[in-house]
Amino acid sequence: MTQPEKYPYVWRYRSDGEIFNEEFSSRDEAVDFAKLNGGGYIAECQSQNYFTRINGDRICEILGEINDDEGMAGDDGCEAFVVNRDLRYDLESMVHEAILAWVKKHKLNIKAWLFANIRNQELIQVEEPQP
Repeated sequence: MTQPEKYPYVWRYRSDGEIFNEEFSSRDEAVDFAKLNGGGYIAECQSQNYFTRINGDRICEILGEINDDEGMAGDDGCEAFVVNRDLRYDLESMVHEAILAWVKKHKLNIKAWLFANIRNQELIQVEEPQP
């Protein structure tokens, strides 16, 4: 099974919103940027890819529903896709590998906007000059 891409932690900045959008090569750069922009939060953020795995149970359910919708399931539903756990997992793995191959073939960017992990978050405050 192919492992998901492991992204490094990168220092990022956000003003007061919920999304860290500016990227920096070091904590010091992030702090300097925050100070120049009136303060804000900095943190180390780790990206992740969108999920590409579909649960084998769900795949079998979808296949059953499609056949039921087409009138091919019969009175007891679509028995062809009522299979044991090992067969469902095998289907899940094969579909996942096919999705990954499709993503690679078409050079799709599956990097998600939501971070997998955020650590070392801190608020950088800018002191107001005293009159």
